[in-house]
Amino acid sequence: MKKLSFVLGALGLLLLAGCGSKTTTPTTTTTATSATQTYTNASGFSVQYPGNRTYQENVYGSMVMFFSPQGGSGDKFKENLGIVSETLPSDMTVDEYYALAKPQLQQIVKDYTELSNANITLDGLTAKKIIYQGTQSTYKLQREQVFFIKNKVAYVLTYTAVADTFNDRSKDAEKIINSFKAN
Repeated sequence: MKKLSFVLGALGLLLLAGCGSKTTTPTTTTTATSATQTYTNASGFSVQYPGNRTYQENVYGSMVMFFSPQGGSGDKFKENLGIVSETLPSDMTVDEYYALAKPQLQQIVKDYTELSNANITLDGLTAKKIIYQGTQSTYKLQREQVFFIKNKVAYVLTYTAVADTFNDRSKDAEKIINSFKAN
């Protein structure tokens, strides 16, 4: 399972998003202006995102990351939603994938506390949605993570926000997640 360890390593980078300096230089930064935009990735997935979000490709270990606008003068954390993927070496269910990912999350995320865990339908297939909290630097963060597998490719969509304001922009994150389509 060497490939799986790559994504879990990428998840570690993705979990750092929004907390400080960038780990890689983005190849693209785009600011949208209309109500809803479509983002299509060359690797074969697309999402709809609100026009008030910006995105960067190849940043924090993700293929793409969508950033919400700053919330005000006291807002020091930019809520974000990142997407990573990997080609799996064999057929695997989303529950099997999650079973391998969870121990890694527990090691990577300080004070990891899972708040919910459910199977959902995404792009017509079963996906695993978890919500958890943990600390990073001086932030108590809450994340929604969706694990999705199609045609032996695993996708992980991660929405990250400060725990106290997680619900403030979660509707936008849900719209992005629910619009996810993979080839």
